Amino acid sequence: MSRATATTGRSTSRPGSCATLTPSPGQHSERYRVSHVFLDVDGTLLDINGAMGAALRAAAVRTSEFAGEEIAPRALEQTRRAVMAEPAFRAESPAVQFREAVTRTLTPCGVSLEECVRAVTDVTDRTYEETLQVYPDVHEALQALVDMGVTLIAASNANADFDQAGIGRYLADTHLGPLIGVSKPHPRFFELALERFSVAPSAALMVGDRVDNDVRPAQAVGMYGVLLDRSSAVHDESIHRIAALTELPDLIERA
Repeated sequence: MSRATATTGRSTSRPGSCATLTPSPGQHSERYRVSHVFLDVDGTLLDINGAMGAALRAAAVRTSEFAGEEIAPRALEQTRRAVMAEPAFRAESPAVQFREAVTRTLTPCGVSLEECVRAVTDVTDRTYEETLQVYPDVHEALQALVDMGVTLIAASNANADFDQAGIGRYLADTHLGPLIGVSKPHPRFFELALERFSVAPSAALMVGDRVDNDVRPAQAVGMYGVLLDRSSAVHDESIHRIAALTELPDLIERA
């Protein structure tokens, strides 16, 4: 993941030293009286990017064996992203999207598709499941928020099996770009979240690891925004930052 700049980008994912807590413009207190917290997923709850990278590398090796030529992980990723962008596959699970990407990669090679695609997706799924990590501060933070009576919603452009990852029990629901037809940072993503869960902007808080994708667009529709900056990489004093998700419960009063 790339390091964030002062106003855009995402913070890196490794735990770091504590950042200064600074309220964003219009936020007059370091405590927020809210009923709903919307949580980004990749880079905030789960390291999906890291797991997908490992899975793509494993898939590229297996695909190359069947194709009889070297298939770079980048080529598989480009095909996967092309599949994800198609309306017919946009709402499908990452597993279905990836199988289609492998099929399209192997078809020109003249191999027996069904057996080969199954073998590639098996190693991909296994690698992804083995390497997908929940960040160390997540369980404690989410449990504390649930105990406070706060409603937690996963709000992300990424889809994931939250139950398999072990965090589904904390989440009341999900708000995922591939399923609702609009993605962050589009304002409609956040407006739809407020509409779907019947919550006023002033009673909702968005937390994520990107200023441009999570914090600023949430603030633009009237929600509170907090940046999870585990490595203290962002130096914008107008952004309310936390260095660990476990700091979040202390900032919240249940509305």
